[in-house]
Amino acid sequence: MVWVTDPTPPIGSRIAIRATLVGSGLIYRQMMYATWPEEGGVASCSNMVSYGSGKCPIEVVGFPIGVPVPVTVTIEHAGAEYTAHTSFTPR
Repeated sequence: MVWVTDPTPPIGSRIAIRATLVGSGLIYRQMMYATWPEEGGVASCSNMVSYGSGKCPIEVVGFPIGVPVPVTVTIEHAGAEYTAHTSFTPR
């Protein structure tokens, strides 16, 4: 499961992309990767999953207002990669 802390954040704010593997038990020391388009390219974040949940911060700066920003999240666990998608729309 993947979600954003605020699906319609104001420009200038900071949000977090959160992810967890449902039904996998409590996982830790696994990597979470998130990517999203930014002006001029693709931004990314990598973070260690702790207590079954991972988190990546995003500064909501430079995005067009009202245009959805897609986010792809991948968690590595037990030799496999699990990918999910979410988005946020700056206001």
